Amino acid sequence: MILKDDLLLGAVSDKLLMKCCSFCFQPQTDPRWSMSRCSSCKTIYYCSEKCQRNDWNQHREECQLIKALAPDPAFTITRLALRALIFMRSNASARTFMNELESNYEKYSMKMKEGFGAQATVIRMSLPHLFSNESEVFELIKLSCQLKCCCIAILGSEFEDVGGGLFSAVSFINHSCRPNCVLTGQGRSMRLIALDDINPGEEV
Repeated sequence: MILKDDLLLGAVSDKLLMKCCSFCFQPQTDPRWSMSRCSSCKTIYYCSEKCQRNDWNQHREECQLIKALAPDPAFTITRLALRALIFMRSNASARTFMNELESNYEKYSMKMKEGFGAQATVIRMSLPHLFSNESEVFELIKLSCQLKCCCIAILGSEFEDVGGGLFSAVSFINHSCRPNCVLTGQGRSMRLIALDDINPGEEV
């Protein structure tokens, strides 16, 4: 094992919101065990009160967004972009982390960037108190590009894809058609495993 990494922010896939905890990302597998949902937005589910408390700093604004968009859904990428914005503004180290992520902004098509712009406008109209000027809308578009580029799939108990998010180290690893390592893990924890000997100075 090269390293073990922890999730910084993530969002459960739209289709699994009622089946997976939105903090630990573990799915409901026992029919005798019921998930509890947020009493305000009635959309986000948790496996325990502890997980709900731990997620509140991220879910607080998301909760308002979901209610503002109802009955239309708040899609995974929209919720993830908002969570990234909240995370980035939480402290200086979080902003540094986000600023260091690759965005590939220039490589994405105009159509894709227009889609990210429409998403940013939806968030701004729903949560105007988060934005003081137009430049912050572009900031959210850039965040969406960074998520598109660096988001890692979050895996459930049977290694199925249950959502996506950013990890503190593995989100910086470049894609390769001939990888020398592989990601594995569940929920909020991810491990980077070497597939072969890696020499000092060799890119992972």
